[in-house]
Amino acid sequence: MYCNKEIISKELVIEKIEYESANHVQRVRRNYVVQHKDLSLSVMQAVTAGTVILGMKQDDVIASCGNTNIKNEYVGKFGRHDQWVYDDRNAYSDYNFNNGCPKYIFFENGILISWQNS
Repeated sequence: MYCNKEIISKELVIEKIEYESANHVQRVRRNYVVQHKDLSLSVMQAVTAGTVILGMKQDDVIASCGNTNIKNEYVGKFGRHDQWVYDDRNAYSDYNFNNGCPKYIFFENGILISWQNS
């Protein structure tokens, strides 16, 4: 039989893990912005907020949204096109911060050109 103290302790542990995880995400984003002083103000703000904007580089998106293992690449006479998929079914590598990022992100020659939420 579980006592109330044990249930409360488990809830506190879960809250602490979620808090530390959120802090880790913010630290990674902040460190990226600090290390890349050449970023535009709008890209800095997007990375810090965990969102995307048109014109971001792929590294900017990783700093903002985290990494995904689902990356589809298409190469043709007009260059390289990539589609990144952020989905709960992914086996994320390193980290995933996909809180405010779209489900599908599209790049042309390494630059974000569009996204789709569903």
